[in-house]
Amino acid sequence: MSAKIYFEIMSIETIQPLVLKALVLWPLLIPAWLIGAFLGIGLRGRRWLTPIWAFLACQVIGLFLLIGWMVFATSRLGTGPEAGLVGMGTALSLYLAVPFVLSGLFLLATFPPRRAWNAKVSAAAAMAALLSGTLTYGYMVRAHNPFEPPRSVQLVIPNNFRGLIVIDHGVANGVEPQRTGGVTRYDIPASGQLMTTDVDPFFSWHEDFATYASGEELPDPETAHQRVLKRTARPKTSKAMQDRAFWKETETCFHSLGSAGSRHLFFVGTPSECQDFQRNHNPW
Repeated sequence: MSAKIYFEIMSIETIQPLVLKALVLWPLLIPAWLIGAFLGIGLRGRRWLTPIWAFLACQVIGLFLLIGWMVFATSRLGTGPEAGLVGMGTALSLYLAVPFVLSGLFLLATFPPRRAWNAKVSAAAAMAALLSGTLTYGYMVRAHNPFEPPRSVQLVIPNNFRGLIVIDHGVANGVEPQRTGGVTRYDIPASGQLMTTDVDPFFSWHEDFATYASGEELPDPETAHQRVLKRTARPKTSKAMQDRAFWKETETCFHSLGSAGSRHLFFVGTPSECQDFQRNHNPW
């Protein structure tokens, strides 16, 4: 598995839902870990308890690894509005994970002493850990398959369209989107206003992009900026320098303006046009 594929599978879009799915199991996991810890203290040295401890400890270690990777993946996002929202989600997950961390550390601290181990006990503990890991992995894949292709939302915009796009979800007499594989397609009318019966996948992890009806894809502002920098890197002509300096006035982009309730807003135009629109209008 290449490093690129590995980091895509283990991205924040995958890890954060997995952690939240695990935290939902608190009525089962926390009591089990605490009971295992107290048994480890009260019946310390009993060999039959060692496989049980290994079974529970494997779950603790798995959750700790997920939490650690979630923090690492969040730190790789840098700064910006989206990174801030993801950071808030990570902070909430860490807050909810405190009881798991405390009970998990309590369990790990009751590691069976040397007299509780022999060849047969070690084999049983290994089998218990393997069973625990298999069950944990099965639950996670069922909850949120990390190998499932990421869902995408495609907005098909009329050629030469510029301006605000409003999508209202959950409208009874709205339009049903088209679905092909992992892509949900919304055909935007010339008015820029679309009412749809659908609410998914906008309200779950997804990637949105826009194309004109002709098939030409509209870049987001960051992609457009990188294209300009690459295009104007050489040669250093006055035209190239001008394009580089005034790209916000010349490059047409697809802007996501966020959501409120069941409404999503987008804007097609240059970054300067988008800023002027947001400054002078309140589309909510």
